[in-house]
Amino acid sequence: MKKHILKIGWIFIILAAAFFACRQELFEKEGTEPALTVKEAQAWFESSQFEFLLLKSGNKEKKTKVAKPEWKGAFATRNDKVEIVETHIVTNGGFGFATESAYEHWKATNNPGYMTSLTRLVVMKYRKSGEMVSFLMTIVGDKEYLETKQFKMWGNTYLKKEKDFSGLVLFHSPAGEFVNGWRFTNGEVTHIVNVNFENGFGVSLKSGYYNCFTYSVYGWFQDCIEWWTIGEVDGQEVSRNYNYTSCGAEYMDFMGERIECTYVDGGGSGGSSGGGYNPGNGSDPQSSLPVPLKTLFTNINLPNAAIDSLRKAFEKMDCRLNEITSLLELNSVKLGTLSINPDHMGNASFDGNNLTFTGDWAISTHALSHEWFHIGQRKLNNVNNATDGFAEFEAWLFLDIIETIRVGGDFASSNHPFAGYANNYGNSEPSKIPYQNWLNAITQNGTTFPDSFSNLSALERDFYYWGPIFAQVRNYHHLSFTNVSYYPKTTFDIKNCN
Repeated sequence: MKKHILKIGWIFIILAAAFFACRQELFEKEGTEPALTVKEAQAWFESSQFEFLLLKSGNKEKKTKVAKPEWKGAFATRNDKVEIVETHIVTNGGFGFATESAYEHWKATNNPGYMTSLTRLVVMKYRKSGEMVSFLMTIVGDKEYLETKQFKMWGNTYLKKEKDFSGLVLFHSPAGEFVNGWRFTNGEVTHIVNVNFENGFGVSLKSGYYNCFTYSVYGWFQDCIEWWTIGEVDGQEVSRNYNYTSCGAEYMDFMGERIECTYVDGGGSGGSSGGGYNPGNGSDPQSSLPVPLKTLFTNINLPNAAIDSLRKAFEKMDCRLNEITSLLELNSVKLGTLSINPDHMGNASFDGNNLTFTGDWAISTHALSHEWFHIGQRKLNNVNNATDGFAEFEAWLFLDIIETIRVGGDFASSNHPFAGYANNYGNSEPSKIPYQNWLNAITQNGTTFPDSFSNLSALERDFYYWGPIFAQVRNYHHLSFTNVSYYPKTTFDIKNCN
């Protein structure tokens, strides 16, 4: 029998205590039996297409830890505003936060307990709207609190903090982006916590806050591997035995500066005006989004910056794309999840059900407009741009036509990415002037939006000519451009621009 040593990079670790023995979680329950169950929260989270959670470091090392939720230890709580499910997370190594005072004491004593924090995944349902969000909550105790509790913080939940808890509660998106935070003193909110980006506030401070100051937050990271012996007979595994876990040395990192400002809007442990997850100005993070986005998508899981970018991009879309929105609503179309995935290829894509962006930085009017047109193609006309090259070309051409009309047929000042050529500066590309001339021909020099093939013979004649050129210019060689009977119906469906 052969034996192999298998190393596995995943270890079960609750981020509060990489160096301490496990302790039974304290399950705090608020009120009656919660309506949101662990099973329902797990199903919703997994349907939101977050295969992994990301835990990011600060400005120096740019380290990232990958994490997964561990649903076996999950528990549910509620109050009159929200329903909560919290659960541990599994990481590929250790990770934690510390306040500046605790960090300094760790350096002086080399006691790892001062670098202890507690991180859980939280799934939250707003009782009034029924909308759901997920985020990471991290409890970071002050030095004195850690010492009093012997470096154990299990009694703190999203909705309930221990009466003597003093420290920070930080919220991050599933993609690892900081959202908001609070300082607690003896179990009550005293300050709001924001991020300081290059001498400016990442989140605007409201008039209710005053007496602001800056401080530093530190973190630690550790890579661990599990070692197993696997027995094998004739190529088949017959046994698997755990040997040991080896961890590298922990390394410390400056996580960035935070701004604390005195909070005067009343206390609260979570889910109220103070102390809870709050990516926007209101208690509901998606309240600022346009109604069509909230009604068309079943799930929206975005951090604050992405919600704001999405709102602005949607409001700036051309009125013809609003016509697509109206047709989607008229046909009772329901879409899946609108989310961010940092590992996503390209800036954005629509897979027929879900709309995904690589990051909040990737959400622009142009990117959203392009994918919105694809939504119209797929849901209104059953056209698949993932296989038919002319469908992808139609989406590019649609935005090119809008830009041609916007500039009145004069392309000199346009920075728009056109389908027929890649360089807006100079006329060295052989396709540039001919493509511009074609756009002017089919829009009557930027004055008319085409409504059919028959009315504009130049569009009907040359649509199939420019498709393969577009594939070369914009590197869509993997798509087929053989369907010369393709008809750009989605473009012609848009007859109104109110």
